[in-house]
Amino acid sequence: METSEKGPMETYLERYRPIVSDWNQFIAALRRDLPTIIWVNPIRTNKKELSRKFIDSGLKLTQVPWELELLRLDNCRKPGRLAPYVNGSYHVQEEVSAIPVLALDPQPGERILDLCAAPGNKTAQIAVRMKNTGTVLANDMEYSRLRPLKRSMERLGLLNVSTSSLDGRIFPRLENFFDRVLADVPCSCEGTIRKNIEIWNENPEVRFRRDLPEMQYQLLKKAATLCKPGGRIVYSTCTFAPEENEMVLQRLVDEHGVHLEIEPFELEGFQFNPGLKEWQGKKFNPSIENARRVWPEKNDTGGFFIAKIRKISSFRSEPPDLSESFKAMDWEPDGLWAEELREQFGIANEDLSGIGFFKSNKRFISAVSKDHVRLLRPSLLSSGMFAYRANQKVPKITSAFAMLVGAHAKKNFIELNEEQLSIFISRKDQELELSAFENCDRTGYVIVRFNGEAFGVGEIPRLSRQSLTSHFPKAWAMQRIDFRI
Repeated sequence: METSEKGPMETYLERYRPIVSDWNQFIAALRRDLPTIIWVNPIRTNKKELSRKFIDSGLKLTQVPWELELLRLDNCRKPGRLAPYVNGSYHVQEEVSAIPVLALDPQPGERILDLCAAPGNKTAQIAVRMKNTGTVLANDMEYSRLRPLKRSMERLGLLNVSTSSLDGRIFPRLENFFDRVLADVPCSCEGTIRKNIEIWNENPEVRFRRDLPEMQYQLLKKAATLCKPGGRIVYSTCTFAPEENEMVLQRLVDEHGVHLEIEPFELEGFQFNPGLKEWQGKKFNPSIENARRVWPEKNDTGGFFIAKIRKISSFRSEPPDLSESFKAMDWEPDGLWAEELREQFGIANEDLSGIGFFKSNKRFISAVSKDHVRLLRPSLLSSGMFAYRANQKVPKITSAFAMLVGAHAKKNFIELNEEQLSIFISRKDQELELSAFENCDRTGYVIVRFNGEAFGVGEIPRLSRQSLTSHFPKAWAMQRIDFRI
């Protein structure tokens, strides 16, 4: 919804008038709602199939012209209530927020660090582009912000992500360890005004803290240290402030420029502005023009700043020995949990390709991509996803893992209709017709599906063979789900 109401932020934004090409268009763009953007999760489905479902249900879905992975959902205000979102077939992400990962260009099998990862949209984007292989370390200094990130990784079926909670400025000395590092740093967030309309009425001095540029520089410097020579660092913010963008880069060039190169970056069909040549009388190194500014009025997006940096050489002539910094995963015997899945649900070995299992604690067996590297420093909070609760007589498959492998089940699964799935997702028990259990050869845990796609775990009680108990995760539960698609 558009608003013409002015607040103190607009007066503060006047400082950018000299570097904005059309001031009226800039302010008008900031007062418009952002379009809803999604990307398809290839681990669950494909763009053709998902697009067909949207079109058949009357929801308008259009291609973002500059990036094939992004789709614009034009007539849906609550995309998180659609059934394909619930089972991880797509993810919602602001359009411009996807650009830093495109600049990072992660590849399957690599080691990648997301230094300031929460809330996790870019982490998910990285992990999916790596085709659920390799190692993604999602780090954030605020432990509580990693919980929703972990839930997103589970919903999307991602097995190649580990998490840690540490101030990125004091990250362990893993110099030259990562192939690529994303430093999407905390900032004053001026570029997010379109999705946070209350910012118009904030005191700008509260939002722009004077300690931010120092923290941002230390995070960027650490990212560059951790990246291996020949690797890539991406520095990004969602603010317009040169103090947090070009001036941070200038300090990096001044202190470590011999080891680094700021590279140009373009996307066909997307309009960037180059990094500034100067700001308030301070001239910048010419290489900083290779950074990219995104102004909201140019592409109907939020505001952003992205710098793609190649590491040419190590910061130190004798980098530290990293041999004691990581170890191979302590895999459970290969056949043990594959046999459990075959016995419980008829899932074949070939449907588990690339998945390894390890004992993450006394209660859980976790599933992770087999080429994942387990770091010893920093201490990890999680790797992959919990797959089985193993400390009980009959091991219980988790909802997240059931959603990942459940479409392959040949037995002990139940197909629900729309009404029944709504009840299941609201965590309510229900009675079903006897025919609903035709694929079940016992009581106990079953995989719940809708149109062949897995939505979690239910249970058939021993004393009632026509009841289904919902084990849908409390954190994901909702009272209403939209079945237009």
